[in-house]
Amino acid sequence: GKLFHVKCACHIFNLGVHDCLKVLSPSISKVRNSVCYIRQSGQRMYLFKELCKAYGVKFKRPINDDDIRWNSTYLMLGRALELKDPVIEFYKAQKITTICIEDDWAIAARIKDMLEPWYKATLNCSGTLYPTSNMLPIELWQLSQSIANYRKDKAFGLEVVEMEDKYIKYYEDIPLLSLLAIVMDPRVKLRKLQTLLKGYYTHMCSELSPSKVAGTAMRKYEEVEKLLYSLYEEYKKVFGTNISISSSSQSSSKKNRKSTWSLLEEDDVRSSGTNELVRYLEFRSYHNTPEEYESLDILKWWQENAHHYPVVSMMARDLLNTPVSTVASEAAFSAGGKILTAERNRLSPRNVEALVCTQDWIEAELRNQERSQQQNNQGKDDDSPDEYDIRGEFSGEGY
Repeated sequence: GKLFHVKCACHIFNLGVHDCLKVLSPSISKVRNSVCYIRQSGQRMYLFKELCKAYGVKFKRPINDDDIRWNSTYLMLGRALELKDPVIEFYKAQKITTICIEDDWAIAARIKDMLEPWYKATLNCSGTLYPTSNMLPIELWQLSQSIANYRKDKAFGLEVVEMEDKYIKYYEDIPLLSLLAIVMDPRVKLRKLQTLLKGYYTHMCSELSPSKVAGTAMRKYEEVEKLLYSLYEEYKKVFGTNISISSSSQSSSKKNRKSTWSLLEEDDVRSSGTNELVRYLEFRSYHNTPEEYESLDILKWWQENAHHYPVVSMMARDLLNTPVSTVASEAAFSAGGKILTAERNRLSPRNVEALVCTQDWIEAELRNQERSQQQNNQGKDDDSPDEYDIRGEFSGEGY
């Protein structure tokens, strides 16, 4: 239980970014005021749309941000920068002194670039349709790299310090659960974990010498390795090692597997480890194209290879299925509160569960339809309302 008690990664990202944005607020306000003025009138919006056409820029409605969801500020800046030329021309046409000068736009672009890795990390870690525990170390590595890059920046050095202090408070070390989970990723395992740890501590411990950074990474690596083997022995006692797989089951798995996975099975058969965990760690895991490497469905891989690693697959099931964010569960409780109201409080638990699940399934289908529509409508005018609440994955309060 101690291993599986983890803090919500998205809340921690939220705290760090909010501290940074408090300092950057004066730099952002000019761009915010520019787009807010345009949105306040239908006549201004019509003129702005015509200017977009004249400049050959795809029309998109400017986004208003708020103080509660910092992601709205990131998206507001991104949309404003896309529409920069029509916005400047709009104020010229209205004979209004330009609110934003070129330096303001340059600062806005840099702030947007600085927030981008945090926005992507929050989206990835709050996903519900794929494992997130194995993704957290990669996201933390990228965030630590971003902090290291901006730490020496004269323009944003002080702001990054605010963000870094909050980040280090929670992620001075990567959580053990996530490090174990990434070992269960057949693309990483222990072999690449050491490289990841060394890079992370290089970014976060810039004051240390390379030898001390390497020593810190090695100690963490050895801790993970020791815990991994200890956990395997515990699972081995529970699930045993004599799990028989019939030949028909193996042939069926091989038949249904994509041809690109066949080399994985061939290498695995040749592996000569003394137990499942050693065989899994020693087996050369990947030989596919970069596209397939990036899009690997880890749960499907373990489902297809469970007959090779019956005990280790149980470890992978538990480690990979632990979420690193509470955004999805908070959204579920929020949906439940809307269904079970003061006027509608006699529903049985079974009916509440049925209504919440049905709503989730319908919204999932709608999201799929929206994605298909967006792909089909690329190149058309975007005259839709604000879109900074990303439905289903990033609409939790405080983000």
